[in-house]
Amino acid sequence: MKRISTLVLTGALLALAATVSAGNKAETFSISPVIGGITFDGKQHLETAPFYGVRAGYNFTKALGVEALFDYSNTESTLTSGNVDFYRAGGELLYHFFPDNKLVPYVAAGYAFGTFRGDTALPIDNRAKGVFDYGIGAKYFFTDNLALRGDVRHLIYTQDETLQAVEYSVGLYIPFGGPQPAAKPVEPPPAPEPVVVKAVEPPPAPAPPPPAPAPVPVVQPKPAPVKLCSPTVLDILFDTNKSNIKPEYYDELKKVGDFLTEFPKAKGTIEGHTDSVGGKAFNQKLSQRRAESVRDYVIKNFGIAPERINAKGYGLTKPVASNKTKEGKAKNRRIEANFSCE
Repeated sequence: MKRISTLVLTGALLALAATVSAGNKAETFSISPVIGGITFDGKQHLETAPFYGVRAGYNFTKALGVEALFDYSNTESTLTSGNVDFYRAGGELLYHFFPDNKLVPYVAAGYAFGTFRGDTALPIDNRAKGVFDYGIGAKYFFTDNLALRGDVRHLIYTQDETLQAVEYSVGLYIPFGGPQPAAKPVEPPPAPEPVVVKAVEPPPAPAPPPPAPAPVPVVQPKPAPVKLCSPTVLDILFDTNKSNIKPEYYDELKKVGDFLTEFPKAKGTIEGHTDSVGGKAFNQKLSQRRAESVRDYVIKNFGIAPERINAKGYGLTKPVASNKTKEGKAKNRRIEANFSCE
Protein backbone atom coordinates (compact mmCIF):
# COMPACT_ATOMS: atom_id res chain seq x y z
CA MET A 1 0.00 0.00 0.00
CA LYS A 2 2.85 2.38 0.85
CA ARG A 3 4.54 1.62 -2.49
CA ILE A 4 1.33 2.47 -4.42
CA SER A 5 0.90 5.78 -2.57
CA THR A 6 4.50 6.73 -3.39
CA LEU A 7 4.01 6.05 -7.11
CA VAL A 8 0.82 8.10 -7.22
CA LEU A 9 2.45 11.01 -5.36
CA THR A 10 5.31 10.98 -7.87
CA GLY A 11 2.80 11.17 -10.72
CA ALA A 12 1.07 14.10 -9.06
CA LEU A 13 4.35 16.00 -8.71
CA LEU A 14 5.00 15.48 -12.43
CA ALA A 15 1.53 16.89 -13.12
CA LEU A 16 2.37 20.04 -11.12
CA ALA A 17 5.26 20.69 -13.52
CA ALA A 18 3.12 20.61 -16.66
CA THR A 19 2.75 23.93 -18.50
CA VAL A 20 0.70 23.14 -21.61
CA SER A 21 -2.60 24.56 -22.69
CA ALA A 22 -6.28 24.40 -21.71
CA GLY A 23 -8.08 21.93 -19.46
CA ASN A 24 -10.71 22.06 -16.72
CA LYS A 25 -13.71 24.34 -17.45
CA ALA A 26 -16.16 26.07 -15.12
CA GLU A 27 -19.92 25.38 -15.08
CA THR A 28 -19.62 22.04 -16.89
CA PHE A 29 -21.08 18.61 -16.12
CA SER A 30 -19.09 15.39 -16.56
CA ILE A 31 -19.35 11.60 -16.62
CA SER A 32 -16.40 9.30 -15.84
CA PRO A 33 -16.35 5.48 -16.19
CA VAL A 34 -13.39 4.12 -14.18
CA ILE A 35 -11.71 0.79 -13.54
CA GLY A 36 -9.01 -0.09 -11.04
CA GLY A 37 -8.10 -2.12 -8.00
CA ILE A 38 -8.80 -2.08 -4.27
CA THR A 39 -6.42 -3.34 -1.57
CA PHE A 40 -7.73 -4.01 1.96
CA ASP A 41 -5.63 -3.94 5.12
CA GLY A 42 -4.68 -7.28 6.67
CA LYS A 43 -7.29 -7.11 9.41
CA GLN A 44 -10.11 -7.78 6.92
CA HIS A 45 -8.58 -10.92 5.39
CA LEU A 46 -9.71 -9.92 1.88
CA GLU A 47 -7.80 -10.32 -1.37
CA THR A 48 -6.81 -7.36 -3.55
CA ALA A 49 -9.37 -7.27 -6.35
CA PRO A 50 -10.44 -5.18 -9.35
CA PHE A 51 -13.29 -2.69 -8.97
CA TYR A 52 -15.55 -0.89 -11.45
CA GLY A 53 -17.12 2.48 -10.95
CA VAL A 54 -18.67 5.62 -12.39
CA ARG A 55 -18.50 9.30 -11.41
CA ALA A 56 -20.91 12.12 -12.30
CA GLY A 57 -19.63 15.62 -11.64
CA TYR A 58 -20.17 19.36 -11.87
CA ASN A 59 -17.56 22.16 -11.80
CA PHE A 60 -18.64 25.30 -9.93
CA THR A 61 -15.45 27.04 -11.08
CA LYS A 62 -12.39 25.95 -13.04
CA ALA A 63 -10.79 24.84 -9.76
CA LEU A 64 -13.66 23.64 -7.53
CA GLY A 65 -15.99 20.75 -8.40
CA VAL A 66 -18.10 17.97 -6.92
CA GLU A 67 -18.62 14.33 -7.98
CA ALA A 68 -21.11 11.63 -7.10
CA LEU A 69 -19.58 8.13 -7.15
CA PHE A 70 -20.52 4.45 -7.24
CA ASP A 71 -18.02 1.54 -6.97
CA TYR A 72 -18.39 -2.24 -7.06
CA SER A 73 -15.80 -4.93 -6.37
CA ASN A 74 -15.94 -8.73 -6.00
CA THR A 75 -13.13 -10.14 -3.85
CA GLU A 76 -12.32 -13.34 -1.94
CA SER A 77 -11.56 -14.05 1.69
CA THR A 78 -8.05 -15.18 2.58
CA LEU A 79 -9.53 -17.36 5.34
CA THR A 80 -12.13 -19.26 3.31
CA SER A 81 -13.03 -19.76 -0.34
CA GLY A 82 -16.08 -17.50 -0.01
CA ASN A 83 -16.65 -14.44 -2.23
CA VAL A 84 -17.40 -10.96 -0.90
CA ASP A 85 -19.10 -8.10 -2.78
CA PHE A 86 -18.13 -4.54 -1.85
CA TYR A 87 -20.34 -1.55 -2.75
CA ARG A 88 -19.56 2.15 -2.19
CA ALA A 89 -21.83 5.12 -3.05
CA GLY A 90 -21.39 8.77 -2.06
CA GLY A 91 -19.74 11.99 -3.15
CA GLU A 92 -16.48 13.99 -3.15
CA LEU A 93 -15.25 17.57 -3.39
CA LEU A 94 -12.37 18.14 -5.84
CA TYR A 95 -9.93 21.04 -6.00
CA HIS A 96 -7.92 21.36 -9.23
CA PHE A 97 -4.48 22.94 -9.51
CA PHE A 98 -3.47 24.74 -12.73
CA PRO A 99 -6.94 24.19 -14.29
CA ASP A 100 -5.96 25.94 -17.55
CA ASN A 101 -3.23 23.40 -18.30
CA LYS A 102 -3.58 20.29 -20.42
CA LEU A 103 -2.43 18.16 -17.45
CA VAL A 104 -4.49 19.09 -14.36
CA PRO A 105 -3.68 17.60 -10.92
CA TYR A 106 -6.21 17.74 -8.09
CA VAL A 107 -6.94 16.69 -4.51
CA ALA A 108 -10.20 15.12 -3.36
CA ALA A 109 -12.04 14.25 -0.16
CA GLY A 110 -15.49 12.83 0.41
CA TYR A 111 -17.91 10.63 2.29
CA ALA A 112 -19.86 7.57 1.20
CA PHE A 113 -21.73 4.53 2.48
CA GLY A 114 -20.07 1.15 2.03
CA THR A 115 -21.56 -2.32 2.26
CA PHE A 116 -19.96 -5.81 2.32
CA ARG A 117 -22.12 -8.73 1.17
CA GLY A 118 -20.87 -12.29 1.19
CA ASP A 119 -20.86 -15.79 2.61
CA THR A 120 -22.57 -15.77 6.01
CA ALA A 121 -19.79 -17.97 7.29
CA LEU A 122 -17.35 -15.08 6.93
CA PRO A 123 -16.93 -12.51 9.74
CA ILE A 124 -18.47 -9.67 7.70
CA ASP A 125 -20.82 -6.99 8.94
CA ASN A 126 -23.41 -6.61 6.16
CA ARG A 127 -24.75 -3.35 7.50
CA ALA A 128 -24.04 -0.11 5.59
CA LYS A 129 -21.23 1.88 7.16
CA GLY A 130 -19.85 5.37 6.67
CA VAL A 131 -16.66 5.50 4.58
CA PHE A 132 -14.45 8.61 4.63
CA ASP A 133 -11.96 8.99 1.77
CA TYR A 134 -9.28 11.38 0.59
CA GLY A 135 -6.65 11.28 -2.11
CA ILE A 136 -5.19 12.78 -5.28
CA GLY A 137 -5.61 12.46 -9.01
CA ALA A 138 -4.85 14.02 -12.38
CA LYS A 139 -6.62 14.59 -15.70
CA TYR A 140 -4.84 14.70 -19.06
CA PHE A 141 -6.92 16.50 -21.72
CA PHE A 142 -6.61 15.19 -25.27
CA THR A 143 -9.35 17.62 -26.41
CA ASP A 144 -11.74 20.05 -24.71
CA ASN A 145 -14.28 17.21 -24.46
CA LEU A 146 -12.14 14.20 -23.49
CA ALA A 147 -9.48 13.50 -20.85
CA LEU A 148 -7.75 10.49 -19.30
CA ARG A 149 -7.90 10.47 -15.50
CA GLY A 150 -6.01 8.60 -12.79
CA ASP A 151 -6.95 8.51 -9.09
CA VAL A 152 -5.92 7.03 -5.76
CA ARG A 153 -8.05 7.14 -2.58
CA HIS A 154 -7.43 6.16 1.00
CA LEU A 155 -10.65 4.72 2.52
CA ILE A 156 -11.30 4.71 6.27
CA TYR A 157 -14.34 3.01 7.89
CA THR A 158 -15.34 1.23 11.09
CA GLN A 159 -16.45 -2.36 11.61
CA ASP A 160 -15.97 -2.95 15.34
CA GLU A 161 -12.58 -1.32 14.78
CA THR A 162 -11.07 1.18 12.36
CA LEU A 163 -10.34 -0.44 8.98
CA GLN A 164 -8.66 0.88 5.86
CA ALA A 165 -8.34 0.26 2.14
CA VAL A 166 -6.74 1.90 -0.92
CA GLU A 167 -8.46 2.35 -4.30
CA TYR A 168 -6.43 3.15 -7.44
CA SER A 169 -8.05 3.63 -10.81
CA VAL A 170 -7.88 4.98 -14.35
CA GLY A 171 -10.76 6.11 -16.52
CA LEU A 172 -12.16 8.65 -18.96
CA TYR A 173 -13.32 12.16 -18.07
CA ILE A 174 -16.04 13.40 -20.46
CA PRO A 175 -17.19 17.01 -19.83
CA PHE A 176 -20.29 18.50 -21.45
CA GLY A 177 -22.58 21.51 -21.20
CA GLY A 178 -21.38 24.80 -19.80
CA PRO A 179 -21.53 28.36 -21.18
CA GLN A 180 -20.94 28.87 -24.88
CA PRO A 181 -17.88 30.94 -25.91
CA ALA A 182 -18.62 34.56 -26.70
CA ALA A 183 -19.11 35.30 -30.38
CA LYS A 184 -16.19 37.04 -32.02
CA PRO A 185 -17.09 40.72 -32.55
CA VAL A 186 -17.58 41.69 -36.16
CA GLU A 187 -15.09 44.25 -37.32
CA PRO A 188 -16.76 47.37 -38.70
CA PRO A 189 -16.19 48.09 -42.40
CA PRO A 190 -13.23 50.30 -43.26
CA ALA A 191 -13.87 54.02 -43.22
CA PRO A 192 -14.84 55.43 -46.60
CA GLU A 193 -12.39 57.79 -48.14
CA PRO A 194 -13.49 61.44 -47.76
CA VAL A 195 -14.91 62.84 -51.00
CA VAL A 196 -13.00 65.89 -52.09
CA VAL A 197 -14.89 68.06 -54.57
CA LYS A 198 -12.63 70.30 -56.57
CA ALA A 199 -13.65 73.58 -58.06
CA VAL A 200 -14.77 73.34 -61.67
CA GLU A 201 -12.70 75.57 -63.90
CA PRO A 202 -14.76 77.82 -66.15
CA PRO A 203 -14.73 76.90 -69.83
CA PRO A 204 -12.52 79.04 -72.05
CA ALA A 205 -14.11 82.15 -73.44
CA PRO A 206 -15.55 81.65 -76.91
CA ALA A 207 -13.86 83.31 -79.86
CA PRO A 208 -15.03 86.88 -80.45
CA PRO A 209 -17.77 87.19 -83.05
CA PRO A 210 -17.04 88.83 -86.39
CA PRO A 211 -17.43 92.59 -86.50
CA ALA A 212 -21.02 93.64 -86.56
CA PRO A 213 -22.81 96.97 -86.36
CA ALA A 214 -24.15 96.11 -82.92
CA PRO A 215 -22.04 93.39 -81.26
CA VAL A 216 -23.64 91.58 -78.35
CA PRO A 217 -21.35 91.24 -75.30
CA VAL A 218 -20.54 87.64 -74.32
CA VAL A 219 -21.49 86.66 -70.75
CA GLN A 220 -18.80 84.52 -69.13
CA PRO A 221 -20.15 81.47 -67.19
CA LYS A 222 -19.75 81.69 -63.42
CA PRO A 223 -17.31 79.13 -61.98
CA ALA A 224 -18.90 76.43 -59.83
CA PRO A 225 -17.99 76.75 -56.12
CA VAL A 226 -16.72 73.97 -53.86
CA LYS A 227 -19.67 71.98 -52.51
CA LEU A 228 -20.08 70.29 -49.13
CA CYS A 229 -23.44 68.72 -49.97
CA SER A 230 -22.36 65.16 -49.13
CA PRO A 231 -21.11 63.99 -45.71
CA THR A 232 -17.56 65.33 -45.33
CA VAL A 233 -15.10 64.36 -42.61
CA LEU A 234 -13.33 67.42 -41.20
CA ASP A 235 -9.73 66.77 -40.19
CA ILE A 236 -10.12 68.17 -36.66
CA LEU A 237 -8.68 66.47 -33.58
CA PHE A 238 -9.29 67.31 -29.93
CA ASP A 239 -7.27 66.80 -26.77
CA THR A 240 -8.53 64.15 -24.34
CA ASN A 241 -11.81 65.26 -22.68
CA LYS A 242 -11.55 68.70 -24.41
CA SER A 243 -13.87 70.44 -26.85
CA ASN A 244 -11.96 73.65 -27.64
CA ILE A 245 -10.71 74.04 -31.23
CA LYS A 246 -6.97 74.40 -31.80
CA PRO A 247 -5.78 77.24 -34.12
CA GLU A 248 -4.22 74.80 -36.61
CA TYR A 249 -7.74 73.69 -37.64
CA TYR A 250 -9.09 77.17 -38.46
CA ASP A 251 -8.29 76.73 -42.18
CA GLU A 252 -10.27 73.47 -42.20
CA LEU A 253 -13.29 75.23 -40.75
CA LYS A 254 -12.94 78.09 -43.27
CA LYS A 255 -14.08 75.62 -45.97
CA VAL A 256 -17.41 75.27 -44.18
CA GLY A 257 -17.74 79.03 -43.63
CA ASP A 258 -16.98 79.82 -47.28
CA PHE A 259 -19.47 77.21 -48.46
CA LEU A 260 -22.31 78.55 -46.27
CA THR A 261 -21.53 82.11 -47.41
CA GLU A 262 -21.61 81.05 -51.07
CA PHE A 263 -24.90 79.15 -50.59
CA PRO A 264 -27.07 81.31 -48.30
CA LYS A 265 -29.96 78.80 -48.41
CA ALA A 266 -27.87 75.74 -47.48
CA LYS A 267 -28.61 74.13 -44.11
CA GLY A 268 -27.14 71.17 -42.32
CA THR A 269 -25.68 69.51 -39.26
CA ILE A 270 -22.29 69.38 -37.58
CA GLU A 271 -21.89 65.83 -36.21
CA GLY A 272 -19.54 64.88 -33.38
CA HIS A 273 -18.13 61.36 -32.90
CA THR A 274 -15.78 59.72 -30.36
CA ASP A 275 -13.81 56.50 -29.84
CA SER A 276 -14.73 53.88 -27.22
CA VAL A 277 -12.53 55.19 -24.38
CA GLY A 278 -14.88 55.93 -21.46
CA GLY A 279 -18.53 55.09 -20.92
CA LYS A 280 -21.40 55.53 -23.35
CA ALA A 281 -22.96 58.48 -21.48
CA PHE A 282 -19.58 60.21 -21.11
CA ASN A 283 -18.80 59.96 -24.84
CA GLN A 284 -22.31 61.12 -25.78
CA LYS A 285 -21.85 64.38 -23.83
CA LEU A 286 -18.28 64.83 -25.09
CA SER A 287 -19.30 64.43 -28.75
CA GLN A 288 -22.16 66.96 -28.27
CA ARG A 289 -19.80 69.55 -26.76
CA ARG A 290 -17.35 69.16 -29.63
CA ALA A 291 -20.07 69.46 -32.28
CA GLU A 292 -21.41 72.60 -30.59
CA SER A 293 -17.89 74.05 -30.36
CA VAL A 294 -17.45 73.72 -34.14
CA ARG A 295 -20.96 75.08 -34.81
CA ASP A 296 -20.38 78.13 -32.57
CA TYR A 297 -17.04 78.85 -34.23
CA VAL A 298 -18.53 78.85 -37.76
CA ILE A 299 -21.50 81.04 -36.72
CA LYS A 300 -19.31 83.57 -34.89
CA ASN A 301 -16.45 83.88 -37.40
CA PHE A 302 -18.38 83.76 -40.68
CA GLY A 303 -21.64 85.50 -39.75
CA ILE A 304 -23.84 82.47 -40.41
CA ALA A 305 -27.43 82.51 -39.08
CA PRO A 306 -27.63 80.08 -36.11
CA GLU A 307 -30.82 78.42 -37.40
CA ARG A 308 -28.92 77.18 -40.47
CA ILE A 309 -26.65 74.84 -38.47
CA ASN A 310 -27.55 72.08 -36.01
CA ALA A 311 -25.09 70.33 -33.68
CA LYS A 312 -25.56 66.64 -32.97
CA GLY A 313 -23.35 64.33 -30.88
CA TYR A 314 -23.36 60.59 -31.62
CA GLY A 315 -20.79 59.49 -29.03
CA LEU A 316 -19.26 56.07 -29.77
CA THR A 317 -22.28 54.70 -31.68
CA LYS A 318 -20.99 55.27 -35.26
CA PRO A 319 -17.38 54.10 -35.52
CA VAL A 320 -15.74 54.12 -38.94
CA ALA A 321 -12.75 52.07 -37.82
CA SER A 322 -11.82 49.51 -35.18
CA ASN A 323 -11.44 50.86 -31.63
CA LYS A 324 -8.89 48.10 -30.92
CA THR A 325 -6.02 50.09 -32.46
CA LYS A 326 -4.59 53.55 -31.84
CA GLU A 327 -5.06 54.47 -35.50
CA GLY A 328 -8.70 53.29 -35.50
CA LYS A 329 -9.50 55.32 -32.40
CA ALA A 330 -7.99 58.44 -34.01
CA LYS A 331 -10.27 58.03 -37.06
CA ASN A 332 -13.32 57.66 -34.82
CA ARG A 333 -12.62 60.94 -32.96
CA ARG A 334 -13.94 63.03 -35.85
CA ILE A 335 -16.26 65.86 -36.89
CA GLU A 336 -18.51 65.47 -39.97
CA ALA A 337 -20.28 68.25 -41.85
CA ASN A 338 -23.48 67.22 -43.63
CA PHE A 339 -25.32 70.00 -45.56
CA SER A 340 -28.05 70.15 -48.18
CA CYS A 341 -27.59 72.50 -51.12
CA GLU A 342 -30.64 74.60 -52.03
